[in-house]
Amino acid sequence: MALSVNWQSDSFKLQFQSMFDQPPVMIDDELLLTKIQKIFRILSSYQKEYQQYLGTLIFKQVNHTIDIHLSFDLDWNDLSLLKQELQSLPYIKEVKEDKLLRIEWQE
Repeated sequence: MALSVNWQSDSFKLQFQSMFDQPPVMIDDELLLTKIQKIFRILSSYQKEYQQYLGTLIFKQVNHTIDIHLSFDLDWNDLSLLKQELQSLPYIKEVKEDKLLRIEWQE
């Protein structure tokens, strides 16, 4: 099953995708929201003025966990420092930079 929803703020436009082949694992919604809010506070401090960022937030069930992938384009102030700050969050599994900025963790 795949589910898509759109979310938008003044600076960020976010598309959600949820991909589950079986009934989804239960996760703590409040904890997940807190983690996502921390990421967006960091992203906001590195965004370029008047830049709008298009991102994708994907939830994918793998066995008994949910892999979460958040990706945006690479147009940020001080991208290397942004990556370091994101990686300092204890729940972040990986921050990659290829054609997109990719932030990954598990719930």
